[in-house]
Amino acid sequence: MEFWNKRIKCSFKITSEMIEEFAELTGDDAPHHLYLENALALGYENILTQGLLIMSLTGRASSQYLEEINRGGVTYGYDRIRFIKPVYANSNLEIVYDPKSINEKNIIVSEVLVLNDSGEIMFVANHLLKLL
Repeated sequence: MEFWNKRIKCSFKITSEMIEEFAELTGDDAPHHLYLENALALGYENILTQGLLIMSLTGRASSQYLEEINRGGVTYGYDRIRFIKPVYANSNLEIVYDPKSINEKNIIVSEVLVLNDSGEIMFVANHLLKLL
């Protein structure tokens, strides 16, 4: 395995407090993110987590990845972002950070998956990480 090709997994729980704090910080305070009755009226099972909160939490895995390979780096962006299934308050999730390639500019492209307790894919994207 080359130095950059190291798969990372990390787990976390989405709490209603995280959703509320993200709404306050970003202004993404749609009623289905904050009120159970609004989420249920739209056909969801619980309060719905903001998609960008889920995406931002994948930064945990890229930071852990950089620690594992003992390098510095900065996010260059995300490609092919998909929110596959709704993520609800109080969900336990796992991030899988899987480097796929590195180019001549030291940019690593990694597949990032967020899985629920049942192993279902909730979010997928390609993360671009510039090694320093």
